[in-house]
Amino acid sequence: MSDLNRQLPPKWKNCPMIGKVVAQKFLPMKTPLCSKFDEVIEDQLQFHPQYVFQRPLENAVKDARIGMLWDLTSGKLYEKREIVRNGCAYEKLPLQEERFPNVQETSTFIQSSRSFLEENPGDVIAVHCTYGFNLTGFLIVAYLVEACGFSVDTAVQAFTQARPEGIYKQTFLDELCSRYSDDGYGDEDTLMMLMSPGIPSWEGTAIVATEVIEKPVPTECLPIDKELCSNPTSPHSSNGVIQTILSEALDEVSSLPEFLNGAVKDVVYVKDVRCFCGYRGEGFPGTQAVLLRDAPGSSNLSYLTTQTYMVSWKADGVRYLILMDSEQVYAFDRDFNVFKISNLLFPHRVHERQITKTLVDAEMIIEEVQKDSVKKCVPRLLIYDIISFEGKDVSKKNFSKRFDIIKEELIDPRIEAMKRGAIRRDSEPMSIRRKDFYLIGATSKFFEEKFLNSIGHEIDGLIFQPEVLPYMPGPCQQLLKWKPPEKCSIDVKLVIQGEVGNLYILGMNVPLGKITVTDQLKKRDNKIIECIYDVPSKTWKFLRQRNEKTKPNDFEAALTILNAINSPVIFIGCFNQFFSGIKLSLWVSDSCYAYDLLV
Repeated sequence: MSDLNRQLPPKWKNCPMIGKVVAQKFLPMKTPLCSKFDEVIEDQLQFHPQYVFQRPLENAVKDARIGMLWDLTSGKLYEKREIVRNGCAYEKLPLQEERFPNVQETSTFIQSSRSFLEENPGDVIAVHCTYGFNLTGFLIVAYLVEACGFSVDTAVQAFTQARPEGIYKQTFLDELCSRYSDDGYGDEDTLMMLMSPGIPSWEGTAIVATEVIEKPVPTECLPIDKELCSNPTSPHSSNGVIQTILSEALDEVSSLPEFLNGAVKDVVYVKDVRCFCGYRGEGFPGTQAVLLRDAPGSSNLSYLTTQTYMVSWKADGVRYLILMDSEQVYAFDRDFNVFKISNLLFPHRVHERQITKTLVDAEMIIEEVQKDSVKKCVPRLLIYDIISFEGKDVSKKNFSKRFDIIKEELIDPRIEAMKRGAIRRDSEPMSIRRKDFYLIGATSKFFEEKFLNSIGHEIDGLIFQPEVLPYMPGPCQQLLKWKPPEKCSIDVKLVIQGEVGNLYILGMNVPLGKITVTDQLKKRDNKIIECIYDVPSKTWKFLRQRNEKTKPNDFEAALTILNAINSPVIFIGCFNQFFSGIKLSLWVSDSCYAYDLLV
């Protein structure tokens, strides 16, 4: 026993003893101490090796047992035989507490753990360093990424949920990101997951209880600035759109977007937006995709065979043009109503200021995120195109270049600012992401359960974007959207007469169809609603009210949608045949890594 450490590790008594099982494989904990330390440790705080084998294993499979234990400490705080006598293999990997494991040390841990788990499926591996957080967490996360296919942020979250406080040394998190993420921090939400929560409470507080303290994982706070909506009673029907989606997303909304009521200075912005888009009309200047169709005489499938296309999912959100001008951020909806969004920063990549005269195309979605077994709704702005940057027209550049500009000039500078503390994500009303596009060969992956389960918001189709096409205002015949027939909807004006609801489209004084009036529909008389046509029953069905629209679809749009319903483009089950004649993209960019995530 002469080689046994005699000194109690600092703050060991304050540190939570043991966590829950991570991914049904690893049990994180602090180092147990042999009975020689009992004289300096209160009875209720003693943590002997035997206790590890006596407590229930939370989150493990039924009848699981601890079959292996990793000791990552550089000293000796208990005897090996105290582990082995429980039928448990003991492995020693002495590491320095202040530095993260190198590649060879990580490989040793992963290879030995993998071999054990392959031979002993269902068993659990206990892992401890001195305190059971940083070194322990690093190696467990590395295993989940390398051996189980977890993304870095998902693996970190899994460890944090099992061992609250998680990995709290930023250098360890940075190394995990550097080692295992091809795109660095990737997006703001990944960054938030890979930011240190700070020094844990047990490092400087009174002694804690014997069991692990169930402290919740830090979650995204979404306070909304009260300046965001000072005019909730505006007569414009689109005024309530951002208000509605944020209200539905958050239990307590402290503020909402502000409808700007046509103030003179904002008319200038309206002109700027139209000018940036190169649009001479009076309506919404944003580009508009046309429906992919295979109807006789009106098929546009040939576009996909004549040029290189990228593909993305079609989010069922609310579309806006977003203007960023210094610290002023404005959202323009389809009716060209203007909203001001406060507390949203877009720092310049080089200079110490906010970007100016920048216009992007985006959609607001509400994403369902699960944290600590609790589902939360998080507003996100997905940016998918850029028209102007710092007053320079980038709309004429190929989409591949515009796509890169979004990441390099908008997303990456925000992430760097967050890392410096210049942006506090928890003080902003929404998160910002670039909406990724993939090689067209990945189209089939959008229908697979793996992808559908990874998206926390509603998807109602696909977008096919030409790689070399400039940004074009108004309807763009080469920019294609696809919806399954059951999601091909039409926006109509509901006019109720007695028990019948008449569905009108723009420019027609006779209804396109009729719908049975329900209690749900009665309060939507003279409103714009979205409906689908159910072919088997030959009836119209109500989907939702379109608060952001003041006009229904026109005749041409309605006819296109009806043709798509009658002659749908069918992808499912025939991808190889469908794509056999399509020009697959050879575009290599920083988005291509995402294709691998879909495969």
